[in-house]
Amino acid sequence: MLFISDVMTKNVIAIPAQTTVVEIIDIFQENRIHHLPVTNANGRVIGIVHKNDLSRLLGHFSVYDKGRDLGIIGLERFHKLMAKDVMTHNISVLKEDDTINEAICVLRENVHHAIPVFRGSTLVGIITTHDILRHLIRQTASP
Repeated sequence: MLFISDVMTKNVIAIPAQTTVVEIIDIFQENRIHHLPVTNANGRVIGIVHKNDLSRLLGHFSVYDKGRDLGIIGLERFHKLMAKDVMTHNISVLKEDDTINEAICVLRENVHHAIPVFRGSTLVGIITTHDILRHLIRQTASP
């Protein structure tokens, strides 16, 4: 039986809810990742930010908004946004000893294709569709 802990990304980066969108973009680019769990002041995961969410958000912040010039005001508003403002709040979570089949079922229903993984109340990883595909490719490539 294959467990989530066998396939998940273990060195997960989590960010505080007060992390700015600009900082989030830098973290995505520097680490070549697409999902960041968001934590509250106690370190508890309260949401997740997805790279696609930020891409859609960027489309809403242009110099022009319905013919009205936003200029620097629009940019200032964008720079003040934080993880807590753009994160997905109601997230699915899994345990490291859940099976890959359970993860696939949850991922199939999850629009964002990434789920934080816990050992008790501690964040120990993240499982993504990419993790599962990478595992399947390795399995089929092995003699």
